[in-house]
Amino acid sequence: MKSVKTKNKTVLWMLANGMALLMIPATGWYYLFRAMRGDYLPSADSIGIPIAIQSHTVLLFLLPLNVFVLLSLMRSSLPAPMFQPKPCLKGKNKLELWFWDIVIGVLLALAVVVLILLVIDGDHIMIVLMMGFIYLLLSLRAGKVNYQRKIVSEK
Repeated sequence: MKSVKTKNKTVLWMLANGMALLMIPATGWYYLFRAMRGDYLPSADSIGIPIAIQSHTVLLFLLPLNVFVLLSLMRSSLPAPMFQPKPCLKGKNKLELWFWDIVIGVLLALAVVVLILLVIDGDHIMIVLMMGFIYLLLSLRAGKVNYQRKIVSEK
């Protein structure tokens, strides 16, 4: 059986930004779909307000997203096998890998909770985008682990 491999750094960076930008039309689709379904009263206030707020939030999210992705791609080796165990490390390398494992683990847990809430709510396009973000986080972890494996094998 072939092992699952991640994409390279450029593809992951473009994937992260593409998914984030696709959240803007996904927001419009979500509110339009709910309005067509009759979830909002005809006499209710404008639906444009939540669309605008959510779209602006996505645009503000781009800067921290790019900082996180670029920092995590710095000392990583991609493409890499997706699910590989961590190597036995000592010292600074061990602390660095533990740090990234904790950060990515917390973000993965948050992404899974958000994915479950999106499934419950029925936000069709955002479900696919959140699954893409989960893939991105797993790929970033695989790149970090693969980088540390290469350091151990060189010694």
